[in-house]
Amino acid sequence: MLIGIGEDFSANVLLSANNTGTPVFTMNDYLQNIYGMDNLLAQHTERQLDISSEEMAMMVPPADMYSRHNGTASANATYQPSDAFKLKTNVLYYGAKTDAESQSEYIYQWDNSRNSHNLHTDGRNHYLSVGVQESWRPGKRFELEAHTQWIYAAGTTWRQTRDEGISQVSAWTDDGNHRHALKQDLSANWRIGKGIGYANVDLDYARHLQDVLLRSDTMLLDMDYMQAVDGRYAYGAATCGQRIHWLSEAGYLYPLPGHVSLNTSLSYGYEKHVSDYEDSNRHRDALRLHEYALNLSLEKNKGLWQFAVGAALQQDRFRSAIAGLDHHSRWAVVPKASLTLEFSQSHRLTLRGEYDLRAQTDAARLSRHGRVLDYAAAQEASSVRNPFGRVGQAGFSYVLQRLTSATYYYLSGTYTHEANALKPYVRQQGLVTLTSYGNGGTSEEGQLVSTLMQGLGGWPLSLTLVAVYHYLRTPSWLNGIEQYNCARATSGNLTFKTRLKGWLNAEWGGRWQFARNHTEGSGVRNRQTEWGMTGKLTMALGSLSGYVRGGYSRVSSPLYGLSLVDIGLHAEYRLKTWSLFLHCDNLLNADALEWSSMIHTSVYTGSTTYRRMPGYALLGLAYRF
Repeated sequence: MLIGIGEDFSANVLLSANNTGTPVFTMNDYLQNIYGMDNLLAQHTERQLDISSEEMAMMVPPADMYSRHNGTASANATYQPSDAFKLKTNVLYYGAKTDAESQSEYIYQWDNSRNSHNLHTDGRNHYLSVGVQESWRPGKRFELEAHTQWIYAAGTTWRQTRDEGISQVSAWTDDGNHRHALKQDLSANWRIGKGIGYANVDLDYARHLQDVLLRSDTMLLDMDYMQAVDGRYAYGAATCGQRIHWLSEAGYLYPLPGHVSLNTSLSYGYEKHVSDYEDSNRHRDALRLHEYALNLSLEKNKGLWQFAVGAALQQDRFRSAIAGLDHHSRWAVVPKASLTLEFSQSHRLTLRGEYDLRAQTDAARLSRHGRVLDYAAAQEASSVRNPFGRVGQAGFSYVLQRLTSATYYYLSGTYTHEANALKPYVRQQGLVTLTSYGNGGTSEEGQLVSTLMQGLGGWPLSLTLVAVYHYLRTPSWLNGIEQYNCARATSGNLTFKTRLKGWLNAEWGGRWQFARNHTEGSGVRNRQTEWGMTGKLTMALGSLSGYVRGGYSRVSSPLYGLSLVDIGLHAEYRLKTWSLFLHCDNLLNADALEWSSMIHTSVYTGSTTYRRMPGYALLGLAYRF
């Protein structure tokens, strides 16, 4: 609902709720009303869209739930008395009640033993976000942008598990979470002489509280159990985590001949991480990271050859109260470069690369104190001696767009190599896994993405082809043996659409995903193949519109194989501002629906079969104003 009051003020309210498992919020709603397109496109930092897990669940509901009641309410207001000033505020609430159920079959890599793991989860979640965005441009020489967001999230999860195979164990977990967060971004640009000065300040504060009560009918871990109740062994723990991140930068962009600019800046970053863990004892781990940098770069953003090349002279100071990690400091030169060939506004190739330093700041993983993770899992004291790692990144992108032939093609690739990353050392015996972290890990990750949208000549037909390849290699130790987990996945979809001028159009296509995992060192392998076909007929005739669709999907691996036939339809009749509609989805699976996925970790491999949202039919009446 959009409300306009005068020329300066406008507001809108969005309300949405369902129990069908469909999204209650869209990405367009989020960008327009919550995050703000102006904030996303701000160029003073290499900003990435930061979406919380609760916000993502609104737009992309998890597939592994069989019951989901959720809703959202959003209120937004904009005040703009002139072109020089703009104020936007938003309030977002999201609530959800969920149920999930799954059965997993594990094959342990160490001794090929098997275990069946049954899990039922019941969750309650609440999320509240309040945001304010301000833009002030009093003249052509100065501009100021500010973005403030406050977040509160609370949730409770109840889990009931049953293990059969290695051991016969039943366990119950009550998990309560509370989170507060405050984000503040401030940026200013002003013209000074021939160049432009700029300053940015980003503040990110978060505090997370977690209370866990574990109960089981078997003592698996060596920990301080509370007095047994009804034959069950109980254990309670509370965790409090706090994080403060501050980044400030001030610089000057000076123009040089040949459309080249010299960019110089000074930056300061500060991080503080605190982790408190309390059961029968209390332990606190805290660390601080200071980062000072002098940044120099040459930039050119016009002409055929465009580039940005530079480096930062950087000093990192790591301070902590963790034994063996008291004080660490280092100087480094951090290079970064990119090259763009812009053949035209719709045809360009970009190459980029950078080398950076990365400090490990997870106080919980660096802790010299152990902590319980679950009824059969615990974390032991870390052996990390050097918190600094090195990260190299390289990538490219290619874009071609031709309006005359209705062609759009996009190809991109990225590769990341991290040295001295955290390496998990796992000790596994039966159901029990004990994990600690040390230095010396090397990880690799690569990805290729290709997108083609093509009109087929004079035919009223177009196709869209998307293909993705992903590779990940991570280190670990299992019972004293070094190993690497390698995951490869290829996925894509091909869609054809008709663009007839009449009342009827069609859409059909297919999708596929091939995943392969294996562990170097043990030789354990797993794989999964998933594919499907869909077809859809869309009609629009006067006040009547709708579609009919059908599909077939199959997922298979050496351990399982499932197929699904899906039929859905939508019909809507509009009469001025009123509309009557019938929506049906997955009609052939209205009672129940199951699906499977592959699992592969450093400890075991296997599969999980989980319940999904069943089909439904919905008859509704809508009024638009």
